[in-house]
Amino acid sequence: MTEISDPTFDISKTIYYTLSIRFVPNGFCFVVTDKDHTVLYFTIQKDLAIAHNKYLANQFDHVFFCCDSHQYTLLPKPLYMADKKEDYWNLNFDNKASEETIMTDEVRMTDIVNMYYMDKALPAINELMHSYPNLCFVHRQTIQMSMSVMKNRQGNQQQLYLFLQQDAVDVVYTSEGRVILANTYAYKKEDEFLYYVLNVFDQLKLNQYQTEVLIYGPNKEQVKDLLSDYIKVITIENSVFENLSERFHSEEINGQYTLLYLPLAIK
Repeated sequence: MTEISDPTFDISKTIYYTLSIRFVPNGFCFVVTDKDHTVLYFTIQKDLAIAHNKYLANQFDHVFFCCDSHQYTLLPKPLYMADKKEDYWNLNFDNKASEETIMTDEVRMTDIVNMYYMDKALPAINELMHSYPNLCFVHRQTIQMSMSVMKNRQGNQQQLYLFLQQDAVDVVYTSEGRVILANTYAYKKEDEFLYYVLNVFDQLKLNQYQTEVLIYGPNKEQVKDLLSDYIKVITIENSVFENLSERFHSEEINGQYTLLYLPLAIK
């Protein structure tokens, strides 16, 4: 089990803190942040065992669960009608879903609604909902689109964000503070990954010598080497560390950038 806590973590003040949770390959990841989005606690543990963890067995101001489903679709907010959720879903996907399993997020600073599938009947989800009655769901691409827009608005240039997942890459293309494209591409081999990324350049007619590509997640250096023969402006993104004390500087924590950015992207 990985566990890191900041000395300033005050158990008597968790009512003012935010807890973010995510499934990871070896169990569950928990991140606690204060109202200034400072990370106070990080752990990856095999089992939930919330009642036995003095940091987690408390009441929090906000509790978020990050959904990692590849199955999502984006809708224009001005045209979205909540009572038509099942109709929208059935138009986009073959598998039927009930209203209870279709979740939606409004993407901050955009006119986009992200619709995705979340199976709340999973035992672990039931346990989390029991432990945290105020649990809310949010999709990882919602967080990543918000992150991308916030960063893009600092310069307004064309930027392609690559968020590396275990078996896929989430792509977000922004220009002038707006999301132009957001998609997820599952792949097994490097040449498949390369095909998808270069196809985005071709689709959107992006300049491979001028468009900045920003890479988040594990194996960033390897991905940069793979792309460098084709794309000339590539940034390895480690900005997640900017607001972290040094005790939280590790590749394992950097790999959970989605949870670290979640409170800032949602609130």
